[in-house]
Amino acid sequence: MTSAGSALRTRELSKSFVKGFWGSHVMVLDRVTLDVPEGEVLGLLGPNGAGKTTMMRIVLGLIHPSSGEGWIFNRPLSEWDVRKRVGFLPETPYLHDHLTADACLTFFGQLCGLSGVYLKRRAGELLELVGLQEARHRRLRAFSKGMLQRIGIAQALINNPALLLLDEPMSGLDPIGRKEMRGLLFRLKQAGKTIVMSSHLLQDVELLCDRVAILNRGRVAAVVDISDLHRGEPGGAFPSGPEWPGHERNGASQLSLEELYFRAVHEWEGHSA
Repeated sequence: MTSAGSALRTRELSKSFVKGFWGSHVMVLDRVTLDVPEGEVLGLLGPNGAGKTTMMRIVLGLIHPSSGEGWIFNRPLSEWDVRKRVGFLPETPYLHDHLTADACLTFFGQLCGLSGVYLKRRAGELLELVGLQEARHRRLRAFSKGMLQRIGIAQALINNPALLLLDEPMSGLDPIGRKEMRGLLFRLKQAGKTIVMSSHLLQDVELLCDRVAILNRGRVAAVVDISDLHRGEPGGAFPSGPEWPGHERNGASQLSLEELYFRAVHEWEGHSA
């Protein structure tokens, strides 16, 4: 895949932290190279501690990489201005619960430099988009988990970003809430947004994403094209690892994303040990 038209690129991106009394270094992101074209929905999969959230925090500028490079719409991560085109939903959104839904979006809009009639209209459009227009005057402390996730999506969209980073957007939602969130993300996909979402819910990832990148121990264990998976051709990219796990000559069409995920993680652990 070429870099032309990339919404997000990373090259050999690494991050280590100093831990413990003796100051030992713990590598949480290890030479991650990815290319996300504009308009793509990429799922970030991996066990807890695989580096998914760390990667998002680096892209957002919340922490700095130890080494490596990254670009947002072909501009270096070091250029803060480019983040005006990025929206972010953390796994557990911390929102001022004394505010109403409308006031919450107004607050975040002002942080993004919006004001006046445009901000008021934008907040109303987003509340309608996420299905909260009837709750616009309700304080957030009275919101359910699903409603908080939806207002979290709305605040991530307030500046009309071209790139969305969503950390566990389905976290804590019941089946109805997950269905509603899938519908919302699908509409954003149809609108041409580039979305990078982490999740442990493989069914949702398979329904929404164009590709998935499987991280394990901070490294890219595999990159999978969902359309190949549906055709029974689970082509994968291992940076320096084994052949694609589970790609047997007989029965490959019956492999699910779940099985490919487990095999990729387990075989990568054996390869990297």
